[in-house]
Amino acid sequence: MQKSKDRKMESLIYIANCMYLLAYLVNDMLRLRILTIIATSSLIVYFSMRPEPMATIICWNLFFATLNAGQVLWLVMKKRNSNIATHIIGKVREHVLLIAQSLPIADRQH
Repeated sequence: MQKSKDRKMESLIYIANCMYLLAYLVNDMLRLRILTIIATSSLIVYFSMRPEPMATIICWNLFFATLNAGQVLWLVMKKRNSNIATHIIGKVREHVLLIAQSLPIADRQH
Protein backbone atom coordinates (compact mmCIF):
# COMPACT_ATOMS: atom_id res chain seq x y z
CA MET A 1 0.00 0.00 0.00
CA GLN A 2 2.81 2.42 0.89
CA LYS A 3 4.64 1.70 -2.39
CA SER A 4 1.50 2.62 -4.34
CA LYS A 5 1.28 5.93 -2.50
CA ASP A 6 5.00 6.55 -3.06
CA ARG A 7 4.58 5.93 -6.79
CA LYS A 8 1.65 8.33 -6.96
CA MET A 9 3.65 10.95 -5.12
CA GLU A 10 6.67 10.36 -7.33
CA SER A 11 4.48 10.82 -10.41
CA LEU A 12 3.95 14.44 -9.32
CA ILE A 13 7.67 15.06 -9.82
CA TYR A 14 7.49 13.54 -13.30
CA ILE A 15 4.43 15.63 -14.15
CA ALA A 16 6.17 18.80 -12.98
CA ASN A 17 9.33 18.09 -14.94
CA CYS A 18 7.40 17.15 -18.09
CA MET A 19 5.45 20.41 -17.85
CA TYR A 20 8.71 22.35 -17.47
CA LEU A 21 10.13 20.52 -20.49
CA LEU A 22 7.06 21.33 -22.57
CA ALA A 23 7.22 24.95 -21.40
CA TYR A 24 10.78 25.20 -22.74
CA LEU A 25 9.58 23.93 -26.11
CA VAL A 26 6.60 26.23 -26.71
CA ASN A 27 6.87 29.63 -28.35
CA ASP A 28 3.57 30.98 -27.06
CA MET A 29 4.08 32.86 -23.77
CA LEU A 30 0.54 32.15 -22.56
CA ARG A 31 1.00 28.39 -22.96
CA LEU A 32 4.42 28.59 -21.31
CA ARG A 33 2.88 30.29 -18.26
CA ILE A 34 0.04 27.78 -18.02
CA LEU A 35 2.43 24.82 -18.23
CA THR A 36 4.59 26.39 -15.54
CA ILE A 37 1.57 26.85 -13.27
CA ILE A 38 0.75 23.15 -13.66
CA ALA A 39 4.37 22.25 -12.89
CA THR A 40 4.60 24.41 -9.77
CA SER A 41 1.21 23.16 -8.58
CA SER A 42 2.44 19.57 -8.86
CA LEU A 43 5.50 20.43 -6.80
CA ILE A 44 3.39 22.22 -4.18
CA VAL A 45 1.25 19.11 -3.74
CA TYR A 46 4.30 16.83 -3.66
CA PHE A 47 6.22 18.83 -1.07
CA SER A 48 3.06 19.45 1.01
CA MET A 49 2.27 15.74 1.23
CA ARG A 50 5.71 14.65 2.41
CA PRO A 51 5.99 13.37 6.00
CA GLU A 52 7.84 16.59 6.80
CA PRO A 53 6.51 19.29 4.43
CA MET A 54 9.24 21.52 3.04
CA ALA A 55 7.90 25.01 3.72
CA THR A 56 10.59 26.93 1.87
CA ILE A 57 10.08 25.00 -1.36
CA ILE A 58 6.30 25.25 -0.99
CA CYS A 59 6.50 29.03 -0.48
CA TRP A 60 8.75 29.55 -3.49
CA ASN A 61 6.49 27.45 -5.70
CA LEU A 62 3.42 29.33 -4.44
CA PHE A 63 5.20 32.54 -5.32
CA PHE A 64 6.06 31.31 -8.83
CA ALA A 65 2.51 30.01 -9.39
CA THR A 66 1.09 33.37 -8.30
CA LEU A 67 3.56 35.25 -10.46
CA ASN A 68 2.69 33.13 -13.49
CA ALA A 69 -1.05 33.44 -12.81
CA GLY A 70 -0.63 37.21 -12.77
CA GLN A 71 1.26 37.02 -16.05
CA VAL A 72 -1.50 34.86 -17.57
CA LEU A 73 -4.06 37.49 -16.57
CA TRP A 74 -1.82 40.22 -17.93
CA LEU A 75 -1.45 38.46 -21.28
CA VAL A 76 -5.19 37.77 -21.57
CA MET A 77 -6.13 41.33 -20.67
CA LYS A 78 -3.43 42.73 -22.93
CA LYS A 79 -5.03 40.87 -25.84
CA ARG A 80 -8.36 42.43 -24.93
CA ASN A 81 -6.72 45.87 -24.53
CA SER A 82 -8.65 46.84 -21.41
CA ASN A 83 -7.57 49.83 -19.30
CA ILE A 84 -9.37 48.47 -16.24
CA ALA A 85 -7.60 45.14 -16.62
CA THR A 86 -4.25 46.91 -16.87
CA HIS A 87 -4.96 48.68 -13.57
CA ILE A 88 -6.02 45.43 -11.88
CA ILE A 89 -2.97 43.56 -13.13
CA GLY A 90 -0.74 46.37 -11.90
CA LYS A 91 -2.22 45.88 -8.43
CA VAL A 92 -1.68 42.12 -8.67
CA ARG A 93 1.98 42.72 -9.55
CA GLU A 94 2.35 44.96 -6.50
CA HIS A 95 0.96 42.19 -4.29
CA VAL A 96 3.27 39.62 -5.85
CA LEU A 97 6.23 41.84 -4.99
CA LEU A 98 4.99 42.07 -1.40
CA ILE A 99 4.69 38.27 -1.26
CA ALA A 100 8.22 37.93 -2.64
CA GLN A 101 9.57 40.18 0.09
CA SER A 102 7.92 38.06 2.78
CA LEU A 103 9.24 34.70 1.53
CA PRO A 104 11.70 32.95 3.84
CA ILE A 105 15.23 33.13 2.58
CA ALA A 106 17.85 30.61 3.68
CA ASP A 107 20.10 33.33 5.17
CA ARG A 108 17.31 34.55 7.43
CA GLN A 109 16.78 31.10 8.91
CA HIS A 110 20.30 30.68 10.31
